[in-house]
Amino acid sequence: MESGERITEATLLDVCHSEFAHTENYLRGLQFSPDGAHLLSCSNDNIMRVFRMQLPPDSAEERDLLPDVCVNVAQPVFDFCWHPSSTLFATSTKHKPVHVWSLSGRLHTSVLIRNHVEEVVNPHCMAFDREGSRIFCGFNKMLRIVNLNRPNDIPVCRALKDKSSVATQPGIISSIAMTDSLYSLTSYSGSIGIYDLHSGIPVSILQGGHGGSGFNQVKFSEDGNLLFSNCRKDDSLCVWDLRRISEPLIRILSRPGRTNQRICFDLDASGERLVSGSTSGHVFIFDLRRLGAEETPDCQQSTAIFKAHEDSVNSIACHPTAPAVLASGSGCRHYLSTRMACADSEEEEEEEESAACCVENSLKLWTVVV
Repeated sequence: MESGERITEATLLDVCHSEFAHTENYLRGLQFSPDGAHLLSCSNDNIMRVFRMQLPPDSAEERDLLPDVCVNVAQPVFDFCWHPSSTLFATSTKHKPVHVWSLSGRLHTSVLIRNHVEEVVNPHCMAFDREGSRIFCGFNKMLRIVNLNRPNDIPVCRALKDKSSVATQPGIISSIAMTDSLYSLTSYSGSIGIYDLHSGIPVSILQGGHGGSGFNQVKFSEDGNLLFSNCRKDDSLCVWDLRRISEPLIRILSRPGRTNQRICFDLDASGERLVSGSTSGHVFIFDLRRLGAEETPDCQQSTAIFKAHEDSVNSIACHPTAPAVLASGSGCRHYLSTRMACADSEEEEEEEESAACCVENSLKLWTVVV
C-alpha cells in the first residue's frame, strides 16, 4: 500500500451469493436507479436482476439478498441504463432490438435500429437524456438518437468521423455521459469527444492521459466542469478539467486495473469522492477535494481503501441519495478447468486449488465512512 493510503472500515450491509453461484456467472455491471430505490445488476448468465433497496437492510448474516425481478434477455448484454423516472430501464443485447423494461419485468417498448443496408445493429453503449425522451446509442463511428415518443421513426444519425472536419472521433463508441448541455463519447480508438447536446457540434476531442488500449467509461462531475475516464489494461483514472481545454488533464488517479475486463468507477452522492473497483479485490476511494490545479498532472493515490472481495471488483455503484452507501460486484472469467486438466504434477494441482479459492462472484452492499 502506497504512502497516503489508509485502510478504512467498511460495514457489510447485505450480500448476494446464491444468484451468482456458478463459477462463470460473474457480475458485469451495477447501477442504482436515480431515486435509489432499486439496484440493477448485469451478469454473465444474461439475466438482469432488480433488487429493491431497503436502508438499513436486514443483517447480512441472516439472509442472502434476493432480486425482486429477473429478466432473461437471452443474449450477451452490451449495455444497460436507467430511465430518469426510475420506473424503466433499457438493455442492448446481441442480435436483438433495444428493449425498454418496466420494474415488473414486462417489456415496455422495443426499438429496432438498422444500418444503411437494413441490417439490425445493436448499440455498444446507451444513455437516456435528462428528460428521458431520447436514447443516445453509440456505434462504430456513429451516434444514433432514438425518440422514445416515436420509436418507429428512423433515428437521428450523427457521424463521428468526417474527413472534412478536424474534430473527428473514429472507432467503436464505448461509453456515453450526459449533462444538461453537453454529452461525452469515449471510443476504443483512444479518444474522448465532447459535443453540444442539441446540435451535435464537437466542442473538443481529448486524447492521451492513459497508457491502455482504449477508453471504456466516462463520467461528468455534478457541476459539469470535470470529466473522469478510465481505460482497459491501465492502472489509471484520468481527471479532465473542461475549463482548460488547451491543457485539460489535471490529475491521474491510481488503482490496479491492468486487465481487458471493464473496471468501473462511480461518484458518490456528495460529488466529493470517486470510488473505483480494482483487479486486487479492493475498493479504492479518492477525495476529489484534493484535486489541485498544478501545471503538470501528477499521480494521486487513494485516500482510503478496503478489501471487498477475493476476486476482481469489476462493478461499483454509489447510492444517489446516501453518500456512505455503495454496491460492489465481483468476478471475472477463469479457465481453471482447462488448466487443471493439463496439470501433470501435484505441485501444479495445489496451485490450481489455491487459485480456485480466489473465485468469488457476489454482490455486496457496504456503508463506508471516510
